[in-house]
Amino acid sequence: MASLYVEAADVLRAMEEQGKGLKAALYDDKQRRSDVQKVCGLVCAVLRHKQLLIRVLDRCGLIDGSANHKKSKTKAKSSSPVDNRYLCLAMAQDMLFGRGIRGGGGVKRALEANQTELRAALADEENKGPPPPTAADSAVSSLPSKRRNASQQSASKRTRGENGAVVSERRPGDAADSGGAVVLPPRYVRVNGLVGGKSGQEIRSLIQAQMRKAKIDGDVETDPYIPSLLVLPSTAGALLAQNKLVHEGNVILQDRSSCLAALAADIRPGDTVLDACAAPGSKTLHCLDFMKGSGHLVACERAPRRAVTLLQRLRDHGGFDGPLESLSAAYGDSADKRSALSDLSDARAAERQLKERDGKPMFFRHTNYASLSVEVRVADFLSLRSADVSPDVILVDPSCSGSGLPTHQMDDQGGGRDVERLQKLAAVQTQMLNHALTAFATARTVCYSTCSTHEEENEQVVAASLETIEQHKASSAAAKGGGRAARRFRLVSAVPWWPSTGVPEELSNAYAWGSKCVRCDPAVHRCRGFFLAKFVRKR
Repeated sequence: MASLYVEAADVLRAMEEQGKGLKAALYDDKQRRSDVQKVCGLVCAVLRHKQLLIRVLDRCGLIDGSANHKKSKTKAKSSSPVDNRYLCLAMAQDMLFGRGIRGGGGVKRALEANQTELRAALADEENKGPPPPTAADSAVSSLPSKRRNASQQSASKRTRGENGAVVSERRPGDAADSGGAVVLPPRYVRVNGLVGGKSGQEIRSLIQAQMRKAKIDGDVETDPYIPSLLVLPSTAGALLAQNKLVHEGNVILQDRSSCLAALAADIRPGDTVLDACAAPGSKTLHCLDFMKGSGHLVACERAPRRAVTLLQRLRDHGGFDGPLESLSAAYGDSADKRSALSDLSDARAAERQLKERDGKPMFFRHTNYASLSVEVRVADFLSLRSADVSPDVILVDPSCSGSGLPTHQMDDQGGGRDVERLQKLAAVQTQMLNHALTAFATARTVCYSTCSTHEEENEQVVAASLETIEQHKASSAAAKGGGRAARRFRLVSAVPWWPSTGVPEELSNAYAWGSKCVRCDPAVHRCRGFFLAKFVRKR
């Protein structure tokens, strides 16, 4: 049996039974053998079709599709040969929507023995139309009237995805679809200025031609709000997954909301930027792009496994040479100037080497811009001080619940929130934002962001940090060091030109400054759920 399916099943189980977000579930396994991107791709594919797969497999007696399946002591129906629900979902995804199951094992044999019945059930379920209203439909009716009316103005455009699944392409104001059809936002790609050779217009034309050849309906559009961002139909996912432009770094797969943090940070050429939670690296590369060939970025990542992904992306998609033991090492220098991690092809070996370095920094220099460099520290952001780095800009994008991600929303069955987990996350997030505001006297801008929709991780964290700033102001002992740095920060409008903040009315009423923050609403902004707050130093 291919380890890819086993590891995808482990991620699905962690998300459903432990309430973890996709990112946490992917990287928590210290023994993962398969490529993280491949595991992520399979998990996301399962989540896109999850409800449809469950109904099909349940009809064929292979898994228990009832809402109470987790309460049952048995993992499957008594007559079923399949005892791993999540493994069955992962393999069924490849059988019904992919290129077939790789590897072997009992689950594969059970699926193949029922292949005719499975495909007949799939066709029948797709033709049935939406089932009776569910908790997700009730959520729309509970929205404030203005947002509810907007979400009901137009019906989703149903189309068939690259793998034959029925999907709905979201437009601004579309209501959430139900049943087998999953409402998906567009696909976004950012033209990468770090890798030269092709202009944005040239890349747009190339992708448009590829879409026509692949018979994918729709046009490649330029995003009206995010510079260098291209908007593709949601059905272009498979085209992008195998695209040479992506693999060579000409474009970066990055959601619209994810681009806001670097855009709001007001990064200038020559700046020193501190990325507090850098992996997997999309925001890091975006920050480097804004430096226009001159500046230094310190990328901090506590987890060695995630740091390996960051190092790989700096080389493969950023045009950087490294890792080097110091920035004095020039191209072609002897091996002792280069890090032993120069070979990143073996991710597990690289992870072990990172642990052995015990936080010693590594460096990258851009191959085309001699004045553009990156310093990677595999360390806890809370351990850094002004003596380690003197940043002009700090990005704090800490681990969160991931409740704004499409995969999280698709997997939401209307259950209650894990309040204890949210409180733990919020405590760490508050600590990190406070550290950014108090420990670095040179910083002029601090941006705090999450891909969460929960108030506990967003407004409540900002409120706690604002209170910390006020406490420093009121304390005579805070006139030196970190206190002086903290009391000079103020919360400002994060992205004034954004079409709508997306802040619910109840939150705007609860927080006088709430309208200064950005809340991306998938139903309004055609992107992931996202939160952004911006602090600038008073001068």
